[in-house]
Amino acid sequence: MRQQVKIALLGCAVAALAAAVAPANATVYNVNRTIDGGSVVGTITTDGATGVINPSDFIAWDMELSGPGSTVTITSNDAQHAVYGQGVDITADATNVSFNFSAGDGGFLVFQQVMGSGQTYWCVNSNNGTCNDNESVVPQGFMDPSAQFATRTGVQVIASATGATPEPATWALMLLGFAGLGFAGFRQSRTRAVSA
Repeated sequence: MRQQVKIALLGCAVAALAAAVAPANATVYNVNRTIDGGSVVGTITTDGATGVINPSDFIAWDMELSGPGSTVTITSNDAQHAVYGQGVDITADATNVSFNFSAGDGGFLVFQQVMGSGQTYWCVNSNNGTCNDNESVVPQGFMDPSAQFATRTGVQVIASATGATPEPATWALMLLGFAGLGFAGFRQSRTRAVSA
């Protein structure tokens, strides 16, 4: 009986540790945007916030910016790369990140290699003030032929959630449950053998 209690306590401790280590609400979204002759492909990760979100809610990104003759990768792993913006035009739910290109508040969202440099960025904005046109992919400089621009209107999905992957705590609890079922089956078969 003491062994069973030890196993149960160990299982609970493992589940609690897994829950403490994993970021519970982080949501990864796929980006796959075509902007005239260019594209933005990769992932962005939010802190799990929903409704109207801010640039500070983006906790990681890894995107390939492509235009004619040029492809560059920007990632949150590089300390110089930044995300910034303003306004209330960015919204998120469990499945999508959307941007309101028709809003009148001058809102924008920029993922850039070096903040404010005018080079190597993906920008969405509602009034064409921050970026050239409503959506821009600029692998080099905005005057370079690789830079691509598109006019957008309305609320559009700019990223969609990846397939659901269970959190480590969920895996730990599931394994603990299977171990418990296995133990119960073992114990029941052992009890039958003794009584026979």
